[in-house]
Amino acid sequence: KLVVHLQSINVELCSFCVEYNQLKKLHKEVFVPIVEGMDVEHKHYWKNFRKKCKRKILPSRFPLLPTKPLLNDPSTEESYRRKLEDYWNIVLQDFGSLLMNTKVGELLHLPEATQDILADCVMDTAFHDHLSGQPEHYNEEGEAVPEDPTDTRGNIGWLMRSETEARGEVPYVDKTQQFEQFIYEIEAKQGWNLPDDAKNRFVLLFVPGLFSGAYKGVVGYFRDNMKPFKKAGITTQMFDLNSFASVHKNSIRITERIRAILSEEEHKNKQVILVGHSKGGVDCITAISLPENGLLPSKAVAGVICIQSPYAGSPFAKKIAFGQKLRGVRAVNDLNHVERRNFLELHPFDAKVSNIPIVCIITEMTKAKGALRNNIKRLQRQCGVNCDGLVVPEDAIIPDTQVVKLKDIDHANTVFHRLRLANPKHRYQPSNLTVAAFHLLLQSIDSTSTST
Repeated sequence: KLVVHLQSINVELCSFCVEYNQLKKLHKEVFVPIVEGMDVEHKHYWKNFRKKCKRKILPSRFPLLPTKPLLNDPSTEESYRRKLEDYWNIVLQDFGSLLMNTKVGELLHLPEATQDILADCVMDTAFHDHLSGQPEHYNEEGEAVPEDPTDTRGNIGWLMRSETEARGEVPYVDKTQQFEQFIYEIEAKQGWNLPDDAKNRFVLLFVPGLFSGAYKGVVGYFRDNMKPFKKAGITTQMFDLNSFASVHKNSIRITERIRAILSEEEHKNKQVILVGHSKGGVDCITAISLPENGLLPSKAVAGVICIQSPYAGSPFAKKIAFGQKLRGVRAVNDLNHVERRNFLELHPFDAKVSNIPIVCIITEMTKAKGALRNNIKRLQRQCGVNCDGLVVPEDAIIPDTQVVKLKDIDHANTVFHRLRLANPKHRYQPSNLTVAAFHLLLQSIDSTSTST
């Protein structure tokens, strides 16, 4: 059941329960036909609508209805509850006029008084575009935000564009030069030179990316990244989470894992540093940003290193409208540009307010080579932009964080012991890259703790 709480300006709090089967019927029989009607009507906006439907990719940013989980463990149930809440809140905030349809009250068996409160809430949210003939998901002000999941060229870099336009300046600190200095020192001293007190202060938790569970044991995933820290006596763990799971579910599991680590006697006075690759970085940021996880007040996390993490989405993650119960489909949808916009609207993250230092490693390939050369070539040809084979650099930047920009490194080069085909002997090998990022993060951690 989804428990909906309504509070309008003139009416007291009202609550009602929605069964999943009711919501499924509402989605299929009311919401989707109306949204598709909007899209067909506005052909100047949704080009080739029918062609997109044949590809089973939703043409609008209307949310996908979460499917009921097959398992009933606590983390899965909590993840499912959060997804249903997100679905309802997106409908209310961005497609509110749909809830004023008379069929909504009939299918949900709502009393007339509750229907009136629901209508008041929709009006209070000030979404009147549909009433004037224009759907809510149109953007009158022309903001650079993704609306069409299939508009690859328009969606790339949406978050950085909108943040830069709003602030009038680049919304991050470029630390590439300082990072390069750390790399130079590692090469000159032929050693990683990690601080002796780090083993008494931190536990490093490495969080893998999408589908990594299918190959991590074969190609040495994260092996070289963890090696320097293990050698220095720092407790280092690779989190064996479900790499096919959604962002919500993995954020819950990361939270549980952090608490389990810090509950152990030997780690009770330490903090955790999260190192996430690809979707793993998105999962890490989600874990610390959601208030219900409670990680920020507890100060359990000292910092985060995100390596090639598609925080704003990936052009290769399509919004798939079928097979939601298939393994990994929800995880792919979570990384679509439009789905990331929906998520960040509901769960905004302010890195400054969090007071947790974050380092973002972003990379690009100027020439198409390596295991991901076809993806690199395809994006260069279609959109005229470089990527690492799966993520565009601009989409891997979290506002108000430290950013390191590196060239000629693909999505595999940063984490694989093997399969580093693009640059197997590159100076930014996984061990050096992670240690340099750790030094950069440690400076921020120390300065933050000193100022507080």
